[in-house]
Amino acid sequence: MKGEMAHPDPKAKSQNIWTGFSEDGLVCPEVKQHTRGKLQMLGYYLEIVAKAMSGLFDKLYYIDLYAGSGRGRMKTTGEIIEGSPMIACRTLPHFAKLILCEADPTFAAALRVRIGREFPHLSAKVIRKSCDDAIADIKAELPASYRGLLATCFVDPFNLGIRLRTIRQLALLKIDFVTLIADRMAGLRNVSQLVAPVNDTIEYLLDDPHWRERWGAAERDGARFDAFITREFITAMSEMGFKSTVPDRVNVINMSVGLYRLVLFSKSDRALEFWSSASKHAPDQRKLF
Repeated sequence: MKGEMAHPDPKAKSQNIWTGFSEDGLVCPEVKQHTRGKLQMLGYYLEIVAKAMSGLFDKLYYIDLYAGSGRGRMKTTGEIIEGSPMIACRTLPHFAKLILCEADPTFAAALRVRIGREFPHLSAKVIRKSCDDAIADIKAELPASYRGLLATCFVDPFNLGIRLRTIRQLALLKIDFVTLIADRMAGLRNVSQLVAPVNDTIEYLLDDPHWRERWGAAERDGARFDAFITREFITAMSEMGFKSTVPDRVNVINMSVGLYRLVLFSKSDRALEFWSSASKHAPDQRKLF
């Protein structure tokens, strides 16, 4: 399609996974090795959804709540890879619109340039706000009627900064959430800080000021904090009518411990089947139990 570069590896199993870029003069934050496995999962899932659902819905939308700058540099190798917004841009059939939230002004500016340069024909809106402050802006980019609309939302914070209240405001749409829960990366490593009375991180995550009471009981029963917060978040989503996949421990070759979980939340059994298929075929993704 005009305006798009040819894929550098025509034999690649997934045309959505792009790596090996040269410097382009824009900000390119450092990312860790496990990022690649996460993005491969997302790329495979978006491919499946776009191909399967484009004929069933009038419009497919992609929403990214923590969009970043569009590219990142691998810490271990220096290789430059594309981030989730660019993967979504390359997904075929194309999404009718991409709505991308990024609070960092430098990242947001770089993302606008990269999308405008490589995908000028796509309808993409970069909102330079925290997703928690951008719900009205997101809804303003959606059609007046939600009939015939299906949205996929990627929720990928660097920490446990998800606010369930923000998710709740989008849950009225026909929408699926691909969600990262940093249960070990930001949870298990920081239990003493997170349970402190002055820390409201988990209160926002679960939209519940009384969560410590349940944690106290779970801890006495021998529960680990990472398992507790994952279970609590899944329960909170289920109360909104969302089913969930078995939480995947995303890992890549040469890593012994997965630091976070990826979970798909959907009200559709078919979406859960799509995620299962993506999980089997993304080459760098592994489940750790």
